[in-house]
Amino acid sequence: MSEFVMAGVAGVWVVEALVLGYVMGRRGYDAYAWTLIGLFLGPISVALALSFSIRPPSWQPRFLHAGARGLGRTGVLVGIDGSAESNAAVERVKALFGASLGRVTLARAVPIDATADAEQIAERQLAVALAAHREIDPSTVVLRGEPVAALRDYADRLGYELLAVGTRGQGRTKAILGSVATGLARGGSIPVLLVDAEGSAAMPSSRLHGAAV
Repeated sequence: MSEFVMAGVAGVWVVEALVLGYVMGRRGYDAYAWTLIGLFLGPISVALALSFSIRPPSWQPRFLHAGARGLGRTGVLVGIDGSAESNAAVERVKALFGASLGRVTLARAVPIDATADAEQIAERQLAVALAAHREIDPSTVVLRGEPVAALRDYADRLGYELLAVGTRGQGRTKAILGSVATGLARGGSIPVLLVDAEGSAAMPSSRLHGAAV
């Protein structure tokens, strides 16, 4: 009986850690780190997570490069994650809008409690993306929080006309999307352009000025 009870307690402990990681990840924190915290601290980790949720750390978007605004009127925020799909999203935006592009910003979202290493990786990914698209001289910024919420909130607050991201899909099936693309595709006040690695695009949220993609 005691072995059965211990197995049950261990199972509950693991499930609690997994749920904690999922919930904190949805709130913009590092899901993997909080899962480990849950495994090590058990029920104590719940109280710790509540303290973070009640008093979230203050932060501001961190600009790395202030780019030049284009002559057009269309402002586009592009989510960058170092993938071929996110690079293709920038290329698709350039091809789609051309001279009508106004400001273009490349944004990388990191967890609220991101480590210094995670921030450095984000900075390098943005630097690579900036170097690949120097002809439009986009701005680059690091955001904190769950990627879908962080990108959508930033685009909305600063008045961008379009939010573009890579699909991160597997294979060639357009229906298979990454979690960020799926979340953004579910709606919002700003049109969303989803682009796969080959440059194929779709706008699931709405159409922007009737543009065909």
